[in-house]
Amino acid sequence: MNNYEAKEFYKNTDVAQQYNAQYKADLSLSNIVSKFYGWCEIRAFRRLLKNAAEGGRVLDVACGTGRYLRELLGHGYAAGGIDISDEMLEFARKVSEGDRNLLFLRIGDAEKLPFDDDEFDGVTCIRLYQRIPPENRLAMLREVKRVSGNWAILLFAMSNPWLKVRQRIRRTFIRGRHTAPNAVTMAEMCQELKAAGLKLEERTWVMPAITTGMIVRVRCDGPE
Repeated sequence: MNNYEAKEFYKNTDVAQQYNAQYKADLSLSNIVSKFYGWCEIRAFRRLLKNAAEGGRVLDVACGTGRYLRELLGHGYAAGGIDISDEMLEFARKVSEGDRNLLFLRIGDAEKLPFDDDEFDGVTCIRLYQRIPPENRLAMLREVKRVSGNWAILLFAMSNPWLKVRQRIRRTFIRGRHTAPNAVTMAEMCQELKAAGLKLEERTWVMPAITTGMIVRVRCDGPE
């Protein structure tokens, strides 16, 4: 598979520390904005999680510093996390190891998950696909289908005429790394899910008309 920018970007202790710190409590404007978006994102995630099958083994792909892994553990799932970056995983270990429901925390590539077919009851993947080129993302979605015997909850960055305008304005006034270089239209997202053998069951915006994030719940146990 082709390489992509995010594959190497997070293999950096300073980047991992900065990513983890953006959800900590302080009074800086950027941190307050991040915390509010993060709260909206968690709320949307919980809305879909309550309609997923309860209990069982869940894999959190690209678990990073462990925010959604802790959500899964807190909701009673036996959960494990995998990430390409050991630097990110180090933060997850500090806050998650010792939880009796934690299965593991390990290095791994979302394009080739080191697990058996249907090894998990569910899979989550939040804040990865917006940085992944389409061909790599489709390989990742097919891996979600392969290892999950039931459901998955995934986040995509969406694109439409209004959001494109918003992104251009944001890049004009806020310098730095583009947060969603691989956004998709609704039709493109549905096409990718179908190509991976995933059936869309439910979707919700993180912050409608304000941000690009959309979280979806899909079925993984149907025919491709």
